[in-house]
Amino acid sequence: PGLIAVHGLFSNRLFDYVREIAVRAYFDWGFNVAAVDLRSFGVTDLLSHAPSTAGWKEGEDMVFAARHLKRLGSSSVGALGISLGASSVLNAAHLPGAEVALDGGILAVCGPADTRRAAERLSRKVPRSHPAYAINRMFLAMLRSRVRAGRWPEEIDTLVEPIEAIAAPYYGISAEEIWERSSARNHIAGARVPVLALHSEDDMIIPVEHARMLDEAKGD
Repeated sequence: PGLIAVHGLFSNRLFDYVREIAVRAYFDWGFNVAAVDLRSFGVTDLLSHAPSTAGWKEGEDMVFAARHLKRLGSSSVGALGISLGASSVLNAAHLPGAEVALDGGILAVCGPADTRRAAERLSRKVPRSHPAYAINRMFLAMLRSRVRAGRWPEEIDTLVEPIEAIAAPYYGISAEEIWERSSARNHIAGARVPVLALHSEDDMIIPVEHARMLDEAKGD
């Protein structure tokens, strides 16, 4: 069997939390493993100018990656994504051909159901006394680093603005359309493969309410 392991925001396939999963799946469980870099991150950022879409285009990429593992001989393929990676694998679940390419199902760990809401929350300004202050400062620092590395407009200072200033012009559609397409709650009812959304109740980055949104949106 094959497994696609997908990292979260501001990291890549080489981070320990991804490598631990990939190495264990390969050596202990006998899986063929593809640990991938999402658009705008890792090696992908060096090879392609295509910017992140918060999970929309990345969902299409997951289907293609699964087809590649099938061509290499995997009997079935599943995808495991964390945070932004979870948005990516969730957005693959409803796509045409997913039922064949991703027949091993999808595990989404702490993923956003509404990507714009998640981006706005991580971009909000909170006082030093707020429990999320350190997390927000960390994401702001990583965003500033990404702005410099990508030579993005200096005025970008929230996680919402890259979609509006970079992704929307590149893909030729509105930012609202990207947010709509990348938000898994809008598509989860049409999932063609088994999906397990795993979410910690005390997640301070992507609150557990996103899992509840998915549960409500999935239908019967």
